[in-house]
Amino acid sequence: LNRTDFMSRQGGRRYPLGMTFSTRYLRHKKVDHAKIESVAILQGLPHTLFEGVSIHELGHVWLVQQNIVNLPLSDEEGFCELLSYRHYVEIGSKADLFYARSIAENRNPVYGDGFRKLKKLEERVGFAQIIKSLLRKKKLPL
Repeated sequence: LNRTDFMSRQGGRRYPLGMTFSTRYLRHKKVDHAKIESVAILQGLPHTLFEGVSIHELGHVWLVQQNIVNLPLSDEEGFCELLSYRHYVEIGSKADLFYARSIAENRNPVYGDGFRKLKKLEERVGFAQIIKSLLRKKKLPL
């Protein structure tokens, strides 16, 4: 998508780089399941940034595919940011480390605080335990 198309789909919010569109189905006022409709990523991103945005959006897809649909928004976004961060650190180029630092220093209460919460959780219990808890219990470990 180009920036104009992207902004219209985002309701005019500033600077979206990627979006995952899903339909969520409620049962007893709680999300019962969801269906991914599409993933959109802004065209023209530098290759390194495109990788991180793609990983983030595919994190949302993975959560829906595993029927993990009731995480608080900051936990869901924090998890997806953690996936991108881990990729950037693993690759380790100057550009990758710049984007990893940008994630770590993000002041947004949903994305930045969510990432820092998940990063601390990863340091405490390990990434594998986060995945196990999400798959088995559909929530983050305590």
